[in-house]
This record gives sequence, structure tokens and C-alpha cells, in this order.
Amino acid sequence: MFIQIHEAWTLRSYIVVVVLLVLSIAGLSQAAHWISLDQAKSEIEPTVQLLEETDTHVLIQWDISGFYVDDLKLNGVDYQRINLSKSEQLQFGNPGEPSFPTLVEIIKFPHNSKGKVGIIDVEWEKVGTFKLPPKQMPTRDDGSSSPPFVFNEDAYNSELATPTEIVSVNSVQGWGGVPVAGVSINPIRFFPSTNTLEIARRMVVRVDFVAGNTDIVQPRVSNPKMQQVHQASILNYRQLDLRPLDADENEPVRLLLVLREEALETSMPLINFYHSTGLRTEVILADEIEDPEVLKNIVREFFIGGLEYVFFIGDGHRFESDVPMFYWDPEDPGEQVNDTDTHSDSWYVCLDEPDEDGFDDHLPDLAIGRLTYEGPDDLAELEIQIAKIMDYMTWNFEQRDNINWLQRSVLVASDDEQDGVPVYLIAKRGVERFDYGLPAPDMIPIYGDDNDVNINTVIDEVNGGGAGFFNYRGHGNETTMYRPLHNRSIDGNIVRQMDNRNMPFILVSSACLNANIATRRADCILEIFQKYNGGSVSAHGSVISTFTDGNSYFDQRIFRAFFDDGVYDLGYAANLAATELVIRYDDNRWPCIGRMNMRAYIWLGNPALEYRFVDPFDLEVDIPGALIVDTEWIEVSVTANDEPVENVRICVKNEDDSIYQVGYSNNDGELIIEFDPRLEGAQLLTWSAYYRDAFLSQGEILVADGFGVIRGQVIDAAEEFVIQDAEVLLSPFNVEVITDVEGNYVINGIPEMGDYTLLVSAEGYNSQIREGIGVVEEEVSVENFEMRFGEVALDSTEFNQLLEADAQFQRDLIFRNVGNDELTWNVYFEMQDIVIPYELIDSREIAEQFGDFRLNGVVFVEDHYYVAGGNNNRDPNYFYKLDRDGILVEMLEQPERSFGVGIQDMAWDGEYLYGSSSNSIFQMTLNGELVREFDGPYNPNTALTVDDSGNLWVGNGRMPLVRIDTDGNILEEIPNEYSVRALAFYPDSEDGYSLQIMERGLGDDPIIHAANPETGDIRFERNIMEAEDDIPAAGLFASRDITNSGWSLVGIINEGASRLLKSWYLDFEIDWIEVDPSEGILGADEEGTTTLALNVDEIAGGTVLETNLILENSGRDPLISILVTVEVESENSVEEKEDFLPEKITVSNAFPNPFNSTTQISVGLETQGKLTVTLHDLSGRRVSTIYSGVQTAGTHDYSISADLMPSGLYLLRINSGTQQFVRKVTLVR
Repeated sequence: MFIQIHEAWTLRSYIVVVVLLVLSIAGLSQAAHWISLDQAKSEIEPTVQLLEETDTHVLIQWDISGFYVDDLKLNGVDYQRINLSKSEQLQFGNPGEPSFPTLVEIIKFPHNSKGKVGIIDVEWEKVGTFKLPPKQMPTRDDGSSSPPFVFNEDAYNSELATPTEIVSVNSVQGWGGVPVAGVSINPIRFFPSTNTLEIARRMVVRVDFVAGNTDIVQPRVSNPKMQQVHQASILNYRQLDLRPLDADENEPVRLLLVLREEALETSMPLINFYHSTGLRTEVILADEIEDPEVLKNIVREFFIGGLEYVFFIGDGHRFESDVPMFYWDPEDPGEQVNDTDTHSDSWYVCLDEPDEDGFDDHLPDLAIGRLTYEGPDDLAELEIQIAKIMDYMTWNFEQRDNINWLQRSVLVASDDEQDGVPVYLIAKRGVERFDYGLPAPDMIPIYGDDNDVNINTVIDEVNGGGAGFFNYRGHGNETTMYRPLHNRSIDGNIVRQMDNRNMPFILVSSACLNANIATRRADCILEIFQKYNGGSVSAHGSVISTFTDGNSYFDQRIFRAFFDDGVYDLGYAANLAATELVIRYDDNRWPCIGRMNMRAYIWLGNPALEYRFVDPFDLEVDIPGALIVDTEWIEVSVTANDEPVENVRICVKNEDDSIYQVGYSNNDGELIIEFDPRLEGAQLLTWSAYYRDAFLSQGEILVADGFGVIRGQVIDAAEEFVIQDAEVLLSPFNVEVITDVEGNYVINGIPEMGDYTLLVSAEGYNSQIREGIGVVEEEVSVENFEMRFGEVALDSTEFNQLLEADAQFQRDLIFRNVGNDELTWNVYFEMQDIVIPYELIDSREIAEQFGDFRLNGVVFVEDHYYVAGGNNNRDPNYFYKLDRDGILVEMLEQPERSFGVGIQDMAWDGEYLYGSSSNSIFQMTLNGELVREFDGPYNPNTALTVDDSGNLWVGNGRMPLVRIDTDGNILEEIPNEYSVRALAFYPDSEDGYSLQIMERGLGDDPIIHAANPETGDIRFERNIMEAEDDIPAAGLFASRDITNSGWSLVGIINEGASRLLKSWYLDFEIDWIEVDPSEGILGADEEGTTTLALNVDEIAGGTVLETNLILENSGRDPLISILVTVEVESENSVEEKEDFLPEKITVSNAFPNPFNSTTQISVGLETQGKLTVTLHDLSGRRVSTIYSGVQTAGTHDYSISADLMPSGLYLLRINSGTQQFVRKVTLVR
């Protein structure tokens, strides 16, 4: 037995676990049976995790919890087919030899590189005896007979394991500006002579990025549509910075429309719509373009600048009104399937160079589609199609008896079999039953194995209940969807009866030849769907005969693109499905059916159309209706039902109808439109707000140019000196001017349009608002302002109190307003009102000191951090015990069973540690000793925490969050759609969202969500990315002891090659001091009082409590900090007061300051007494104790070392019990 490793790597761990599975192969039915590797576990699809990513490599881990078995009879012999997934039936192998399942992930590579791949760790499990079926020649969906049966007797008598290649990596190709390749694993080993089967329960693979020959990737401006597709497909994709949308001269062309001049007028409604809604469109006349290479070069030029869509209008055949298709007959090395050349539109958007193996680029970089019409006398065909698109985009539909027809997807499938397998029914049931992560339509199945349905059922469902989506899987030819239902076909006559009440649907026909527009002069079946008033608004199909396996994969993947990935653009959904088809099926294997199918696929329709399946709603757009010349900016907000709407495209056009500005609303539904250059002259602007699920909103903005003037002077009311640089804002036009050196301002060009408002602001003064200002044309209105201020005066900014244990005490804080205007004030404790949950507290690199760069779980217990290490896959793995400063104290071995990457997430229940590894959960002491082990719900149990009842919550990727007891029994589940990396529990959450979730989000960003265990709701909290390359590891823990001022989170973040221990605020709480009242208003020369109530009845003797009380006010010194220090007496504190408290101390300034490594401070004591010298960060956390004890009289020097401290501002606090001093020091690295 052996493993052949691609591009030789050392196999560090080879573990075979033999598990007795009692299988009755004879008892298996036609339906797939699930066989668990974990005994009695539910069906779980294989999971994949990106364990590590650097500039030189990635580490990927696959985990397999079970497999599916199908009984097959081929050529009179019984076989069992093994599948790892319900949704993907990828089976590979050489013809006649045993076929096997494959798992593939798409990986992003650095430019100018290729891949080298090897196995780092694998756990094999013997699962019994099966007879795997021989791989057959590929079949097509054109109804032709299957190729002859192929069987390699020598291969089935071999004693060697198959497949011989366990892992492999494709050649790198370019996809939308990103170099990508597929990494494949064949996680089975089959011994044909004994029919013995082994499956890899876990496999860890390393892909190294090594130098390639040349960079084959075409550069381009970031395309937001393509980024969404990349995020859905590429395992290690990190979102790039999008290019900001700016004025018209900088906004790239997004849609390239190619047509003949004869079709221009008919197409103008569509062109005008996109222009008015801000999707910049360029029209290319194709009358003189005969060479497809010329047209492709035009596409390439626009692609580099940010193009998103290519849209042809014209027939594909070589007659009078064509926009030429390209006849694609690639010289692909290794392509051994006949008749794979085809006319193709997709060739125009595959813009990169051939890969290193010589394969033409087959990964589409843009979305492409086309509308057809027969000739110049048949423009009515085009007019119908344009009208349907316009109705679809503007929601010009009638209601249908309270039925949302858009939410119905009619699925039609043939029950024909290939190699004894009902391939079309399997594909369609995969679509129907997939657990989509986003809202999905109601699936209406009409299948050939159902005796109660027929062709009339299709017509009735479409015309009665309606259809927003129509999907066919089966045989096809140019004129029919061939005999899917009891030998009846869907032909042109049937299509014309499917009027859907003139409400067109999206059509995907995964069959052969249904879209042959290249060689057929008359309309093909999909053109018939397109060219009459019912039918489809956009139809996807194949130009030639295509392969069955590829069609089934594409059919299922495009549904997942819509309803699992949220890619609703038709062109990009097809782009995603076709690209994955190419990469997953053509891993340098024979035959290249993915490439062949991709070349033949075509959208008959608008590639920029967005699939819609929900009821539309009205947008509420708050945008000024009038502006004046020289307006610099306006603020726009978009809501629906009082909720903000994100990604609404706002377009503002000039009076000459040219686009002036385009922008998108943020997650608060807001955007700022800046007028650069400024508006000049009176004019009428128009605006539009476009959103996929809403009705189009439009309006006008009047830009008025008047002759009224407002001028004035701004001075100090008390001293009467002029105020320079005061800001004067004119509303409602948002015109802002600044006062000059003489305090004067002037606003010109104001029209006589009702009352205006002025807001005047100046640093150190209260703002003034003056309303009801009238303007008369050609007259000057004078508005002068006398600015006033408030100012707080305090006797002292220090508050020191010595209290007996269990004491309660009150003391008044008195302050006065010494200004000449009122002020508002409120008091709070430092950080209490300004701490934002999930704000960063601290970050420090910890891995270099012990050389382990795969850090996972973390907890904070008994004043120490415990961090779980993966030890770079070297046994044993360790827990690293660190002090508060992150310094290694001790290394503790993890349990032996935590092989490979070791313990992942960790939890603490007050008595025991819990750690997750593979399918097991370990209960351990703080010394790492194993107490007990039990099975978790997943393999692996990636994320783990303990709740306030002592039960555990467990997560794995996008699987449900599961609550279990400490015996592994499942108590409840919360549905989950996020890629969960770690969990923590925050019991003091005020609104019940106590379960904290660390997600590896868009672009690998670390994102925090919170779940409410009572309701099952999950909400977004915050993206906590601090650096561009931050990636969350598998560790998160909530504690009240990290800051001693409330709850905080601690976790591990991978930042490039660094492994950072980070902490974030959850809340901020001080329970030993209260203030009342906490706010008020003071008039000029008035006195204010607030009472400080101290309660130390639960504070241990000898404790020193410190906080900063902030007096926030609207006066000249808006934030006044008062240092509050309370020392709780110990049992011998009376003696200390009498004998050891010095009467007077003196403290020098620190020198040097700022300092690099050490600084020094001197303290002089008049008499012997108690002294503490401590160093704190700005959050109040004590960083180190310099001295604490009884010190003799005299001058003493204390040195402060900062070898392990990050740069920043720190506070030295010197306390004698009767006096306290604070000195600020700055550490500069």
C-alpha cells in the first residue's frame, strides 16, 4: 500500500483507523444510502477549512464524516458507486478503470506563480468492501445512444490501490484579474483485487506558491460584480479595495453594447434606462466589424478600465444582421473528445493568455449575453424582447390573484437513465432539496417519473400559478426540449401556449442544442421563448451537443449562485457556474468536458439583468429638491419602511443629460454626493435611485442662481474682538463660508425663495442658529453674530479617599460656569460612554517566543492566558501558559489524541478546560491532563464555548450552532449561515445576544456576530479587522478579569506571519462608585454639584481602586478628567496610618521622556512610610508594579523598563496613602 504524492512531499503522519461497519450491500436500494464514519451521526457534507495562508503557501484541511452509496447495474454486473456529497456527483477515473469521487477547491495564487502540492497529514479509515463501477465514456444530452461499455480487467485484478494520485493542483489561469487554480483531493483508496475501500476522514494539504514562467493574467480595474463571484468561489479570496465611483469623466464604462446601426433606434429605451440609472453604457456599431479578433480587442480595452457586461444585439449566424460569434476550435493538449469545436460568445470574455500547459483561457472575465432578430425587416422581434426587459427591470407587472408568481420556480426533468442512473432526476432533486443559505423560490417539480403529470401540467403551472423561473434538465435538440414527460416534447407550439399572463420568466435549459443560433437560420427553441410576449425574458442554453455530467453540475451550481451566494446578475451567475465547472471537471484530466460545455453555453438575453423573486417595494429617497450655485455637496439617505437600504445606485445627471455623479448608499442607507466641479449656473438636475428589489425612484433638483446677498461679521460678545475662521452654513442649500481676518463673511447668488437659516460655529464658543432670514433679489441682508461661551472651573482634578473595609461614603463635587453663556454638562467614568463594543483594547505578538505559528484556542483563567498551539503539525502539541503581558510562563502538553493541528477552540466552565479536536471534545485540567473525552456533533468541532448553564455550544463553518451537554447529547440548534471560526459566551448581555461568534467573513475579515439562544436570531456586530491581512484563528473567549472594568473578548488573529493575542471591549462597568445627578445645565456664573457615592463593601482590604471621572460639557474645556483614587484599609491599616504613612513626598518628572527602553523617576520621602509606584496604560490597566512596600526616608530612584511593551502613552502613579501623583511617560520604539 502506498500514497503517491504530487510534486514529492514527505508524509509526516499516516494513520489507519479500522472501523467495523456492518453493511448489507445486497440490501441497498436504488436510492443513495448514507454511511457515517462517526456512528449514528447525521448526514454531513465534507467540510473544508483554510488553516493558514502566507505569501508562500496555504494549508487546507478537508474533513469527511461519511459517504453515500448507490447500487448500480452496469453490463449485467452489480456495482456500488461512492459519493461524498448529495449535490455534487464528481466521479473521475480512466475509462474502464474504477471511478472515484473527487473534492476540489479553487485557490487564489500570487501573480507569476504556480503550485506545488503535498499531503501534510491524513487519517485513513477502512470502511468495508465495495465494488466501484468502471468509469465510462462521457455521454451527451442530445438523445444519442451511450458509448459502448468499457471494462479494464487488469485494473480490477490489481493489488495496488487506486487512484495513485491523491492530491493535485491545476495549472494557474486568470479569472477576472485574479490568478486561480483548482486543488483536488481523491480522498479514497480502493484495492480492486479485494474490493477493499478506505476513506480519508481528514486530510491536510499544503500548496506552495513557486515561481512560474510568465504572468498570464490580464490586469484590470476592480469590478465589484466579479469580486462577489470570487468571494463565492475562491477559498482564500480577500476582497480588494474597490475603485471609488466619481464624476463622469472618471466613471468607467460598465456595459458595452454591440449592435448594427439598424437596431440602434429599437434599442434606445434600454440604452436610455441604463444611462438614466447610472450604469454607463458605450455603444459600438458592428456594421463594419467582420473579424471577431477586432471585436475582442475592443472588449479587452474596456475590460482593463472596469467593464462589467458585454451585450450583443444581432443574430449569431452568418447572414445579414449578425454580430459575429467566434468559431472556437482550441488546440487543447490532451483534449480527446470529438466534435468539441463550436461557435461561441464566451470566447469574447476569456481575455487571459493560455496557461502553462497550453490550454486556451476558458475562465470568463466578464458577463456576456445577446438578443437575436432575423434581419432588418424583423426588428419587431427585437422590440418585443427589449419591451420585456424594460417591463422586468421596472416591475411593470400585474398582480396575479394574490400569488407572487416570481417566487415560483418550475422544474421539468426527464426520467431517462444513463448507465442505469436517472441522471436528470438526480440533478433536479439536488436543486430542489438543497439547503440554500438565502431566501429561495418555491420549487414546483414536474418530473418524468410521475405518472400524474404531462405536458399540460407544465402549461397549467406556468399560466395558472405563474413562474418566475423555468428550468429544464434532459435531452434537447434545436427545436424541442426532447420528450421529458411520457414521450411528449416541449416544442414551439407548447411554448406559445406558456404565456405566463405576459409576465416573462428566467429560463435555464440544461440540455443540448436548445440555443443553436449559429447554424440554424430559423428560430431555435430558446429564441421562440424569447421572441413572443410571454415566455422568457432571458434564456440560457447550449449552442451544440454538450456533456451530461457538465450540464448537471452547471444546472445545480447556477441555482446555488442565486440562492446561496446572492449573485443575482444573470451573466455573473452563469460566469460563476461555468468557471467552477471548468476548474472542477478539468483538473488536467481526460476528457475536458468542462471546457467544452463552457464554450457552448450562451445567454439569450441581457447579461446585466438581475433575477427577481420578491415583491417590489418603494424607496424613500431624502434628497434636496433645490440647490444654489456653488453648492459643494449634498447628503442623500435611502430607506424603505423606515429601514436603511444599502447598495442603492444614485445617479445625478446634468441638464444636458450627461451623467454628473454616481454613488452607492452605505449600510446606513446614506451617501454624500460631492459636486466637483461645483455647480455652475441655474439649471435643472435629474436624479434616479435604482435597486434590484424596488421600484425605480426619480426626481429633479433645481439649481437656482439668484442675486441676493447675505453678509455680516462674527465677534466675541464679551471682548468684542473679531473671530476669524468661524464657519457660516446657509440652509437648506448647504453653502458654507469661512470668516476672514476681520471676522467678515459674505454669501452671494442667493435666490428669493423663502426663508433661510444660518448656523454659525467657532471653536471655543456656543453655536448660534438664526432662522427666518429673508432674501430680496439684488439687495444685501446683514446678519451679525456675537458669540458667547461657557467655561467650567474646578478647585481640584484629583479625588483621594481612604475608606475602611465595607464602608459607604458620599462626597460632593462642586464646579462653576465662569463663562458668559449657559452650558450643558454630564459626568461619566472614563471609557464608560465612549467605549464602543468590540473596540480594540490590546494587541501583542506572542508566537515568536515559542516558535509555534499555528495558534488556535485561547482562554483567560486565574490571571493567565492559555493558548492552544498546532505546533506546525509536529507532535506533541502544547498549551502555552502566558502571563498578563503575554510572556510565556509554562508549556503544557495537549492530550495525545489531539494530533495534527491540535486543539482548536477552547472553553472554561470554572473547573475544567474544554478543547475541540477532530470529532472529539476533551475535558481537561488546567495542567492539560485529560479528564474525559466525548464525541461532539461535528468532525471537526471547530468552535466551542460553555454557556452559563454549564452546557457547550459547538460550531463548524456554516453548519448550525449546536448546544450539547457534557455527554455530547444534542439539546438544541440555531440555524447559521456564517463561516464560524470560534465561539464565546457573554452572560451579561443586556438583550440576550450572549453567544459571540467569530466569522471568517468577506475577504477573510474577522467579523463578530452575536446569537440569542432564546430566539435563535443572529445579528451582525462588527468587523474587527485592524490590518489588511487580519485573518481569524479558531479562538475566542469572554472574561470579566482581563480589564477589571467589565467584560471583554480575547482571541487569536493571524496577521501575515504574526500571531496576535488581541482583546476587545464588550462593555465597561464600574460598580463601586456612582454619581447623582449625572447631568444638568448651568447658566453663566452658576454653580453645579454632583455627589459621588462610594461603596466598597465587596472590595477586599488593601485594594486600591482608581478611575477617571469625566466632566463633559459644552464649554471651552469640553472634557475635564478628575482622577478618583480610593484605598480600602486592610486589617492593620490603622497602624500603617500611624506609623508608615509619610507626612510629605516629592516626585520628579520622568527622564528621559519620551524614552525608548528605560526611564527613571525620583521620589523623596520626608519620613519612612508606605509607597507604591505602578505603571498603567490609558485604559487604567496596571501594566507593572515598580515598587510596593515600606520605604525609608530620603530620595529613591526607580527605573522603568519597557522591553516588552508596545509604543504609546503610559501613566506612572505614585501613592503614599495620603498623597497621589501621576506622571505621563511616552514610549517610542
